[in-house]
This record gives sequence, C-alpha cells and structure tokens, in this order.
Amino acid sequence: MEEKLILGTVQFGLDYGITNKNGKLNEDEIDKIFNFCDIHNILYFDTAQDYGISENILSKYSNLYPKFNIITKSKFKNKNIDDTIKISLNKFDKIECYMLHSYDDYKNMELLNKLISYKNTNKINKIGVSIYNVKEGIEILNDNIVDIIQLPFNYFDNQWFSEDFQNLIKKTNIEIHVRSIFLQGILLNKPVKYPNNIQQNEFDKLENTILIISKKLQLTKLELCFAYINSFDWINKFLIGIDNLEHLELNFNIINKNLKLTKEDIIFIQSITQNINQDIINPSKWIFN
Repeated sequence: MEEKLILGTVQFGLDYGITNKNGKLNEDEIDKIFNFCDIHNILYFDTAQDYGISENILSKYSNLYPKFNIITKSKFKNKNIDDTIKISLNKFDKIECYMLHSYDDYKNMELLNKLISYKNTNKINKIGVSIYNVKEGIEILNDNIVDIIQLPFNYFDNQWFSEDFQNLIKKTNIEIHVRSIFLQGILLNKPVKYPNNIQQNEFDKLENTILIISKKLQLTKLELCFAYINSFDWINKFLIGIDNLEHLELNFNIINKNLKLTKEDIIFIQSITQNINQDIINPSKWIFN
C-alpha cells in the first residue's frame, strides 16, 4: 500500500488545518522527514505555489533526492498563464504532475493547451485536475487530455459510488488520486477551532459516528481511514498531510499493515454516515473569521 502514498507538504510552508496545534514544520524536522522518505521509498510529494515556501523546500530536496516525484499546482485567476506555470517549472528539472486547482481551470482551454505544450517538451509528465464533486469527475473521465483526477474521499463522502462515475473509471486509463482521507484531521482528532457556519453539535455527531464505526470494526480511527481507502482498487494513490516525523512514522507503520474492509463493513459504514451534515464533509464550505 505504501507505493500509493503521496506526502502532502502544505504544513512545510503554512500553518494549516483545524486540528493542527503546532504550526508549520521547522527545517530540522523537514530534513528528518525527507531522509525517512528516501530510506522507505516514499517518492511522491504534493505541493503548490500557494503553500508558502513549500515549493522552494521541495526544489531543494528534489535536487538532493532525484528519484522524488513532484506534484504541484497554482491558481491562475488574474495571472499570466505562462509566467505562473514557469514559477514552478523553474524550480524543478521536471514536474511529475501539474495539477489544475479546480474544474474552472480545466475549462480554460488556453491554460490546458499551455500545459499540453509543456508536456510535449517533457517539462511536465502528467496533467491533473483537482475536483470537488462527482459531476465534475464524470465530465473529465470522458476526456482524453487529463492523466490524473484528484478528488476528496473518505468514509463520510459517498458521492463517488455513482454508477456513472464507477462505470467510467473501468473504461479509462486516468489515474485516481484521493485527498482529504482524514477530512483535514477531524476523522482523527477533535478540531481546535470550528467553522463559524457549522454548529459544534454537528461535529459532536460526527465524532460519535466515528466512535461507533471504530468500535464495531475494532479499528483505531487511523486504521479505519486507511482500511477504507485500501478497500477500493480504483484508487491509484492517496494523499496525506503530516505534522512531524513521528506522525509520518505512525502513518507509515499502519499503511504497511495493508488493512482492508469486507463488503459488509463498507455497507455498514455507508449506512451509518448518510445523515451527517454535508457541509462538514466539504471543507470548501467551512467559513472562518
């Protein structure tokens, strides 16, 4: 299962996440993390121009460890397309995947054609799109330009079991990468801050549901998250964020257990999670001061 792992690096450059108590990582901790990744063959890293100094850090370590593969992205609203892409290209010898931040960017043909031209000159290996809902996924799966779709996926988000979406996956070579498998950490820990637009009792309901599932399946919260995504063969890779080296080691050890759920377990989970507030499941709808 570890060959499917992509390490998210937003915490390398920003204070990120509503369960993150420690802020961004220091240089010594980052160095230890990359050394661990090199030893244990963790080769894929997700970054972005908007992640503070994360891209710069990845640039440094990709030179030290040439086998590392970089996935990056940027926002293009009110920006020059070519200049924006080159900000990332100038930091890396080659980018494994340039991920469009949104479906709206995917609909921008000028942007898409520019990425295709860089792909044709081997500066970019693959073109990806980060999406938020199954409708967007169905449209892109009918395309032959995109190589990777990155989507939010965890055991509270059931939209991806749409029959149309699942049928298309079987007919295409597009890779499916999943993010938000811990739902920004709230599937593992209670938030240290709450969105203004969602009552705390809704999060309490979520927590109670997690505890019921965990107890019934006799899995820790972390084991449950990994066992769920590992139970679907159509998921090619999954993205996780970490707070420190200890956190990475813990995740890596559980990933290596290669846990999977039975069909009965999955049916139980999907039945008990249907009544959770949908705004909790979609972090893009969280509003903070």
